[in-house]
Amino acid sequence: MKEQLLAVGIPEEQVKIKTANKDELKGIDLSSKNCPVRYIITVNALKEGWDCPFAYILASLADRSSAVDVEQILGRVLRQPYVMKHTASLLNVSYVLTASAKFNDTLQNIVEGLQASGFSEQDYRHKDAMNEEEKVQAISKPLDEFLFPEQKNAEEKIETDRISFSLKSKSKGDTDTAAVLEIANMAEELNKEMEAVIEKQSQQPADENIFQEMGEKVKRYQMVDTHKDVVSKIKLPQFFLDAPSNEIFGETKKILNQESLLKNFKLSKEDTKIDFEQISSDLYKVDLEQINKDQYAPRFTKSEDQQVKDPVVEYILAKPNENQIKEMTHPLVPLVGDMYPIADQEIRVYISRILTSLSPEQLQDILVRKWSYSDKIKTKIRQHADAYAEIQFNDLITVEKIVTDESWKFPEMIVPGQLGAAISNSLYEREGSMNNFEAAVIADLASLPNIIFWHRNLGRGKGFAINGFKSNHYPDFIVGTKSGKILLIETKGDDRDNSDSAAKCRLGNKWAELAGKNFRYFMVFDKKSIDGAFNLDKAKELIKQL
Repeated sequence: MKEQLLAVGIPEEQVKIKTANKDELKGIDLSSKNCPVRYIITVNALKEGWDCPFAYILASLADRSSAVDVEQILGRVLRQPYVMKHTASLLNVSYVLTASAKFNDTLQNIVEGLQASGFSEQDYRHKDAMNEEEKVQAISKPLDEFLFPEQKNAEEKIETDRISFSLKSKSKGDTDTAAVLEIANMAEELNKEMEAVIEKQSQQPADENIFQEMGEKVKRYQMVDTHKDVVSKIKLPQFFLDAPSNEIFGETKKILNQESLLKNFKLSKEDTKIDFEQISSDLYKVDLEQINKDQYAPRFTKSEDQQVKDPVVEYILAKPNENQIKEMTHPLVPLVGDMYPIADQEIRVYISRILTSLSPEQLQDILVRKWSYSDKIKTKIRQHADAYAEIQFNDLITVEKIVTDESWKFPEMIVPGQLGAAISNSLYEREGSMNNFEAAVIADLASLPNIIFWHRNLGRGKGFAINGFKSNHYPDFIVGTKSGKILLIETKGDDRDNSDSAAKCRLGNKWAELAGKNFRYFMVFDKKSIDGAFNLDKAKELIKQL
């Protein structure tokens, strides 16, 4: 196969073999920008777990029929390493090329299995270019006869004169054979179909496919007709990470999330100061005691576990201090849980550093109340990550690597679940539930003469989110004025002025600053407020003038 690739004009440095007996990739960094390798010939390396970065195109020559084999091989290219949406649409699709009827049948079985697991036909795209006659021929004359010529008396070669390939050619017409053009056109078509589905779903979270079997049990509420013309022209900005354009990938831009900002975060450099004194000192066990006939009440008593009688605990405490730290770190890591992209090993080392600084009494206490301690540790790690991400966020904004792009549109209908109070000028027939302070705020704002509509923003995954250096921030309300201004309103009771509110306020104000003159952000407290926020009276006074 390598000889035949070289025969059609592909440079030898671009072609490598990776098998159990021959590894021409040894010492080569495939991720390097200077790496010349473009073609890798392998037998079983992909299905045995070898990781090949930038694997977007797979040509399967073997007549594989094992579902496991096919699934493992496909997984290498379907995941699209380093994926982001590219301007060149051909780069938004992975390619699997096969001339095997068995492979194709097996692929169909995998698709059916995915559907049985809950996926629909809208979740994949498949094009079968082999007609039924060709399939019959392929099965009656196994492909192995062609692929493995050593099994035959005469060795067959690819007819290289049928292949048009020029390494130096820049003109699309010079290099594209009819087959390549067909594949490219097919990819363009399938990509457009998928983009249309994604666009429809993003604008219509209340997907009918999700609720069709539940019928009228799921209440949907349409947008009020009088607001449709105005709202159809509105798109709310979100933050995007702007990457430099290049010859291959074109202009690249992906929606920002905190994970992107934590790329170089090192937990090992952060302090381990945590106040464990606030952990409640009393543990209780709950039981039921009979008061009267057929009447029972809970009974709370201090747990005897305070005395640490568990033999496992005694066994750990009998060990030297260094070994105690190892034994105690092990169960705390899974309790802290996955904090991607922070590696588990970094979390393990960080927990060990914390335990090293504790007194023997505190170490003993951890064995009794590891859940309380793990919560404290996780909160501290999250604070470090948030602080680092915010610094990166502000730096990237300064150098214009983070930009805003108007990308989010109001859906035609919503499924709010629990309903809130009916207040005039709402965007939809009914809006979602609100607490007393939220209802009071929006009732006041909706009555202002310059307000044309308001909407109770839905929660995670359903409504509009300000993305940034923290987890997504979903403001409570989206309000429109007659002058075309869009206001995001986040309400906070006076007992909610914590550090989380302060971070959300900084994020919201930065969003308003970069979103443009038609967008505003208000964090509204009842009486008092934090830096960058407003009390209710001041907010109403300013909003009335917009």
